Amino acid sequence: MTRIIMYHLYYKVTVLVSLLLYIILYQSPSMILVKPDAPSTLNCSHKIPSYYTILWYHRSVGDTALKLIGYSYYKTPDVEPTYKGYFNVSGDGSSEAPLVLLKPRLTKDSGEYFCAASYAQCFTTPSLLYKNPTDPL
Repeated sequence: MTRIIMYHLYYKVTVLVSLLLYIILYQSPSMILVKPDAPSTLNCSHKIPSYYTILWYHRSVGDTALKLIGYSYYKTPDVEPTYKGYFNVSGDGSSEAPLVLLKPRLTKDSGEYFCAASYAQCFTTPSLLYKNPTDPL
C-alpha cells in the first residue's frame, strides 16, 4: 500500500505480504517523498507459480473504492484510459511489474496504491463459463 498526503507527494508503502503456502507478494519501497510532477516508481513482485498478472490499484483519500490503474499480463502491460499519460506499468506479470508515476498530480494522485497478483483462467468452451466448477460436466 502506498499512501500519498498532499502538498508534496508523500508515498508511504507498506510491504504487502500474502502468505499462502509460503507464497509471497512484495510491494516497495517502504517510503518515498516526491515533488509534484517528479516521476517516481513503485515496485511489485511475486514468486507465485501460475500467476501471470500483476495489477495496480489506487484508492483516493476519503474513498473506499479501489480503481484499477493498469496491469501487466505476462509481458503485455496496459494502463486504463483515464490514467494514460500519468502512469506507466511495465515488466512481466509472472514476476514483477513496476508502476511509474510519470507526472504526479497533487490532489488526483493522493491516496493509497496497492498491487495484486492474479491467476487468470481461460475457457475455450463457452458453456464452462456458466457452470459451477464443482458440477460434473
